[in-house]
Amino acid sequence: MALHQKEQELRSLFSQWLHNNGNETIINRLSELAEDSELQETWQSLLFELPDEMQPELIEQQHAAIFDKVYQNLIETEPGLMPAAPVRHMRPWRKYAVAAAILVLFAAGGFYFFNTGKDHPANEKITETSPGRASQQSDNNKAILTLGSGQQIILDTSANGKLAQQSGAEVIKSENGQIIYQLNDSITASQQTIDTNTVSTPRGGEYTITLPDGSIAWLNAASSISFPTAFRGNERTVTVQGEVYLQVAKNSSQPFRVKVKDALIDVVGTAFNVNAYAEEPISRITLLEGSISLKKGNERKIMKPGQQVWFRENSNTLNFSENIDTEQVVAWKNGTFDFRDQPFESVMNQIARWYDMKIVYEDKIPDVKILGIMSRNTNLSDMLKSFELTTGIKFKIENNIKPGRIIIQR
Repeated sequence: MALHQKEQELRSLFSQWLHNNGNETIINRLSELAEDSELQETWQSLLFELPDEMQPELIEQQHAAIFDKVYQNLIETEPGLMPAAPVRHMRPWRKYAVAAAILVLFAAGGFYFFNTGKDHPANEKITETSPGRASQQSDNNKAILTLGSGQQIILDTSANGKLAQQSGAEVIKSENGQIIYQLNDSITASQQTIDTNTVSTPRGGEYTITLPDGSIAWLNAASSISFPTAFRGNERTVTVQGEVYLQVAKNSSQPFRVKVKDALIDVVGTAFNVNAYAEEPISRITLLEGSISLKKGNERKIMKPGQQVWFRENSNTLNFSENIDTEQVVAWKNGTFDFRDQPFESVMNQIARWYDMKIVYEDKIPDVKILGIMSRNTNLSDMLKSFELTTGIKFKIENNIKPGRIIIQR
């Protein structure tokens, strides 16, 4: 990664941590960047740019390693950054007579404060209309189950327990909110009429379902999976749209098949991620475990863990990418946005689906990449503010209509 990209990523991550939006993924990445000698000056400049009044939450003990590394590097070139005595308990952050830039290290059971004594401008806020809605985080555990009869069940508001009886299978909502299909062994295969059920998530939703064969599917926002109420015959076939992570139960005598747009994935037992939104020009299949075969037109690819195949819907060409960062690919499943090295438009599409917003460009789509990592519980305004700081692009949030709009004003 080029130096300017690393600098942009560091500023974005540091801003997120500063505004209490850090999670383990962000902390781990900051730890890596703290050891990068090329970023020495960037770390120093961050000290001078911090706001003069902050109220971060208590920093967890495991975060100490990052700031220990940064301090050891900085102290060699900036001797004036000497720690005050450790503070044993969390104290309110005070507004200093001189605008202070503060680096906080959680170490030796307390906090260290570093005062650079530099002036700096106050932070600006993202322009909002009806800011109440914009300040909300996504209430995300929601989905709709459509039965073979066409009946729809809103899963996030339905009570736990049995939801429906479907062709020899009971549809159960567990205590942790997952949907599970339990086959009724008293009914023979010849007595069953197989129905097709569909679980779909709205914009801003996600859900987990256990299929009739024991396979587990995690659905990202604006996604769906269709499947039979019982897998009979020589194969198990499902259809997915949007983004779905699948952990397939092994059964060599009954291969698992996934229909993705005009492509077909053959599986025995494995874990992989499908990203195939209708509005995205490229679909991506990423393998984490096992082996799968992907067929499109007359072309077929056998995939190994760490590989990604991507394709366009109107082309039969399958393109390979090696040594994929699989943690980045499935970050969404673990509650994180990982925007590293992603085109601006793709990032904004993800935000639109998660926060149920419409993206409006006043000018052409910016030709920049976002390098941020942040929690999917991040306040939308805070997220866009971090983008402004690292890209210079201006955003405006409009919430007086539904869906709301994010206007890119560059």
